[in-house]
Amino acid sequence: MSYIEYLNVYKAGTQMATDEIKIGALATLVGPYAGGGQDGLRGLDMAVAEFGGEIAGKKLTVFKEGTNAMPEDAESMADVLMEHYKVDFMIAPLSGDEGLAIRDYAKRYPTKTFINGIAGAQDITLRDSALNFFSFTSNGVQWMSGLAEYVYDVQGYKQVVTLAEDYSYPYGQVAGFSLQFCKMGGKIIKRYWVPLGTDDYSAIVADIPEQVDAIFLALGGTDAINFLKQYDATGRQTPLIGGTLSADQTVLGTRGT
Repeated sequence: MSYIEYLNVYKAGTQMATDEIKIGALATLVGPYAGGGQDGLRGLDMAVAEFGGEIAGKKLTVFKEGTNAMPEDAESMADVLMEHYKVDFMIAPLSGDEGLAIRDYAKRYPTKTFINGIAGAQDITLRDSALNFFSFTSNGVQWMSGLAEYVYDVQGYKQVVTLAEDYSYPYGQVAGFSLQFCKMGGKIIKRYWVPLGTDDYSAIVADIPEQVDAIFLALGGTDAINFLKQYDATGRQTPLIGGTLSADQTVLGTRGT
């Protein structure tokens, strides 16, 4: 191959490289939030299709990896996107603790852009933020704005218990609700925390005091479904206050099954 031929091949390769934008997408596809992760990837596909698969003359190529909602798994799959597929930017993740992990991971790639999926841990941007990690979604505390006033003033609930998954996003939901509820004079009688993927809620349901006015739920996906089915089976009538994930389409879609 002559030098001129080499330059032509090199220029063609460079042109091809600059004519493509590689998007890395990380979503929870295993565990209680798998339904939400699948929805997120469908939303990404719709957005790419809306632009005809290209923007500014550049082809949009999407590489997808799944996680199990655990921080270490999110980092491992992010490595695949960054090191194997060499993506230009990454959209990730779904779950709060994953969000904290990917925020810190982003600091290792200061020239790459990371866009938060829907991870809602408050500390993702509030503390120790990464300059190249951008979030356009509300956090767990913000989502609770106004709920306590409705519960206390309109529904008249003065004593509640909380039941939430034991990680950062539900922490924010419980904190956001409790802050205003207690400020208004309400009381949190007891707080229950469960691991992601909990199947059996019978002991918790049996332990909830009879005198409470309502139960605040910060469970999502199959965790919410499992609790609601078991709670309904007991015949108990204590009202439920749903957090942001406790009444999503994954949960509502199973009604009656």
